[in-house]
Amino acid sequence: MQRKQQRGVTQMDWLRVNNIQQFCIIGLFPHERIEPQELQLDIELGLDLSSAGKTNRLDETIDYAQVLRFVRWLLATARFELIEHAAETIAYGLLSLRLPSLVPYDAVDPRRPRLIRLRLRKPKALQWNACPEIEIERDQTQILKHQQLWLANQKGSDLEQTGQAVFLSSHLELISHRLAPSETLTLPSKQDKRERFLLAGQRDLIVSGQYLARKQGLQLDSQVAPIIEHPAQLSQKNRYFIELAYQFSSDQSPP
Repeated sequence: MQRKQQRGVTQMDWLRVNNIQQFCIIGLFPHERIEPQELQLDIELGLDLSSAGKTNRLDETIDYAQVLRFVRWLLATARFELIEHAAETIAYGLLSLRLPSLVPYDAVDPRRPRLIRLRLRKPKALQWNACPEIEIERDQTQILKHQQLWLANQKGSDLEQTGQAVFLSSHLELISHRLAPSETLTLPSKQDKRERFLLAGQRDLIVSGQYLARKQGLQLDSQVAPIIEHPAQLSQKNRYFIELAYQFSSDQSPP
């Protein structure tokens, strides 16, 4: 790759995290919807690393440990049918999110990756040591229309005011929201019959009266708007970020 750039062209460097391994519910067959399978990933993030190189400051770059934690959390909690969908979801998340807080990047944040290349393998999918692999490349301009579409569909919900939708794929919404003990967050109801799952991030939650432990999932009523509550003790007054993976089955096309 040519490193010298023409005048006026922003420099592109690469941060790579290779050999990521995580088990995930992925596949179309009935047994694949029960037993997690191993996925392997290599990720390349394109951005300008010159500031971190000059200042020696971690906050001037992307923490690759947080990239690993996010990818492993997403694959461990969400459910996919195709490796193409898993790869697309990871790519959109890493182009949208400021880790580790899982809040959307500011549009002009220099740490925001401009490009991602991702290779994903499912090593146990085939016999005779054959291994399917896909490779995708996405840039940050490709996620803007998806974010705008998601927000347009949040009319009348709490998320319409906060804008904390960080990315959208056809069957998965990842939401980050700062919630205080006295507050609730109502997610919009969906007028279709697809199965729905809500998967918690790093915090315990109460969802429509049911306790949901961190990193655990809960199947939802398909047409009832979930109400998210802060389960903190009364002595705890601080807000914290909650992360939610709002998952839909693919029984029907998205509304």
